[in-house]
Amino acid sequence: MLKKVYGFIAANRLLTGILFAGIVLRLIFFFRAYKKLPVSSEEAWAGLMGRHILDGEFPIVYWGQSYMGTVESFFQSVFIYLFGTIPFSIRVYPLLVGILFIFVTFKIADEMYNRGVARITAALVSIPTVYLSICTSMVPPDQYLATVLVGSSAILLLHRIIYRPIDERQRMRYHIMLGFLSGFGFYIHILYIDYIGLILLFFFIQDKLFFLKKRFWAFALFFIIGSLPLIFYNLTHNFDTFSVTKGVGLRMTFLKMIMLFEAVIPVLLGMKVTPYADNPNTLQLPLHLGAVLGAIYVAAFSYIIVTRWKNILGFLTFSLKRIGPTEMLLAFVLISVVIFSRGERSNSWAVRYILPVISVVPILLSFAIYDVWKKNRKIAGAIVAIILVIQLYGNGLVYSAWGSPKMVGETLQLPDDRPLIAFLDSKGITRAYAHYWISFRMTYETGKRIICAQPYDERFGGRYKPKYTDEVHNSSVVAFIFHPTLGIPYDLFEENLRVIGGSYKKETIGPYTVFYDFVSPKIGKPLSPEGWVAESNYSPDDVTNAFDRDILSRWATRSPQKPGAVFTLNLGKNQRIAGISMALGRFLSDSPRGVIVETSMDKVSWKEVAKLPRNMGTLVWKNSHPLFEMENGRTEIIFDPVEARHIKITQTSYANPFDWSIAELYVYQETPHPSSPL
Repeated sequence: MLKKVYGFIAANRLLTGILFAGIVLRLIFFFRAYKKLPVSSEEAWAGLMGRHILDGEFPIVYWGQSYMGTVESFFQSVFIYLFGTIPFSIRVYPLLVGILFIFVTFKIADEMYNRGVARITAALVSIPTVYLSICTSMVPPDQYLATVLVGSSAILLLHRIIYRPIDERQRMRYHIMLGFLSGFGFYIHILYIDYIGLILLFFFIQDKLFFLKKRFWAFALFFIIGSLPLIFYNLTHNFDTFSVTKGVGLRMTFLKMIMLFEAVIPVLLGMKVTPYADNPNTLQLPLHLGAVLGAIYVAAFSYIIVTRWKNILGFLTFSLKRIGPTEMLLAFVLISVVIFSRGERSNSWAVRYILPVISVVPILLSFAIYDVWKKNRKIAGAIVAIILVIQLYGNGLVYSAWGSPKMVGETLQLPDDRPLIAFLDSKGITRAYAHYWISFRMTYETGKRIICAQPYDERFGGRYKPKYTDEVHNSSVVAFIFHPTLGIPYDLFEENLRVIGGSYKKETIGPYTVFYDFVSPKIGKPLSPEGWVAESNYSPDDVTNAFDRDILSRWATRSPQKPGAVFTLNLGKNQRIAGISMALGRFLSDSPRGVIVETSMDKVSWKEVAKLPRNMGTLVWKNSHPLFEMENGRTEIIFDPVEARHIKITQTSYANPFDWSIAELYVYQETPHPSSPL
């Protein structure tokens, strides 16, 4: 084995130098990121699952992301066990995947074409586009480059099956290998569907009755074996993986395709430079450099299409005689473009969803350049040099940007959180709520000494209950942590916090604002609704539904919220009251976006007792601290005790298309009581 390696190096010194340069460049980026970039929550997410694996758990899919398997976390668990919860433990995986990708891409080019094309390909991926460098230096985007690595390996096997003169025994062996690899790739990430599309297309082109052959059923069997964890998960979780695979209509598909070529492809191919994977921020690559690189890609693909149009037309008749390896790679680009454009989740900075094309684009570009090389070596050499210089320049921009505290702390929203952790430790706080971009990061960095959870599912819109949220809910001592550019503004939280009563402390630590030392208000028993009478300028016939003690019924405006909707309640007699609560029941989106509460003895003279211009809707007291109660939402308003017979609630804001609903209205007495009825 060693003799073969030494022989290859001796016979391919230039190629060896190129591949070595690719490894060195990735190591430089890796250690730059390790030194300058804190772990993000995207990275910590996978790392924390690795930590749970060490605790004896066996997660099949990512928390809240059932379209990704946990291969990465199992790998990381080994390094977490050896080195602890440090950046190295979770970033070594993408580093190794990125290095392997160089060799697999080189191998595809070498087998499909020749050593000349392979050398150019090796150069283009060894000194890669910025996005590829970032994918190799840290986890974000999770599992995507690993999926591409497996997919590239599948393309290599597919080429051997379709174009190599092999006997039936070898063909069966390749089908088995391809089946297992594809099943495993699909388990890693549903994005692997791009590669499955290519495989099935070429199975059909090779043999229109492929589904009747034993080798296809061997492929299918081993696909099932490779994806068995994902199959088991979906059979036991109502096929949850596929709940996110929603498509869009034809018009939106067309618009997304335009967006893909205008905003997404330029980032993937280095015409635009982003300092972090899938980030809306860009660094200023000189316009002429991006334009030159774009022109090279357009010229290369135009050349391929013009010179091979007769072969491309072979797809019309599905004739393998005319369809060669180049057409296979072009078909894959088209498949990926269509799947991206049809996907509901794709957007202008979700480069990860088009990443599979990186399996073939460098090879196609190299093929076009090699054709030029055969006619004029100087021109071909100049083209390669221009591409590498531009890509190296882009990488240099990112390398420099990572050294800027402002870029890292403000633009990438990864400030130094060590002072924050020290503050929480000094106050004995081990449980906290924070935005997704803060919560998993802090939990990982502290080795779960501090469990920090999202207050609610802000990332996936309520599809899943975030990890650790229940654990923080059930704690008696917690903090709320806010960042000025992430999630809920701290002043909005404080505005709502004041309205639900109680007391708290507030501290500013660097960019963070922390609320802690909560003391809940003394809330009285709810009054009986017996004898209550209500009226409203909206849906007046339904007002009694608001206090019939049936959570499934409701009073509602039955039109989008706008200022001026009024619900007035007559308690039937004078009462000392200190608060109200409006339960939402099944109508969790229908809390009043702005509200004023007034009381009166005679329904003529009104006194404002509470005002909440920006109501968040579900902030309540529970377990001695405030929390967002999303499953049984309610708007809770506590005020200084007042004697009243009438209560007027006025909606003061807009919410289209949501109406204002009250499933159940509670009014609290002044008399202290140890618990709320809800």
